[in-house]
Amino acid sequence: MASSEQVQVSLDFAQHQAWVQRFTEWWRYGIEDWLARPETPQSLSFTCELGPPPYAITGADGRELSDRWAEALKLQRLIREVWQRCQAY
Repeated sequence: MASSEQVQVSLDFAQHQAWVQRFTEWWRYGIEDWLARPETPQSLSFTCELGPPPYAITGADGRELSDRWAEALKLQRLIREVWQRCQAY
């Protein structure tokens, strides 16, 4: 997840919720488009990059600002929810 100013923004921070929503909408749009194609397989590979420091944003102490593993699991749940909603249509 990123913003127009930063890469690797923390998913649970209030100031990043608009970006979480925007990415979710982009993913929904892409999945709906993909599923609408003729002879589309019923599975889709999806990869999000959540890199460790120094790629991830860190504080003055050099530690990540959030738990990136927990955020990766949250992204997994989020994209699975989007996938399930798209398949229901």
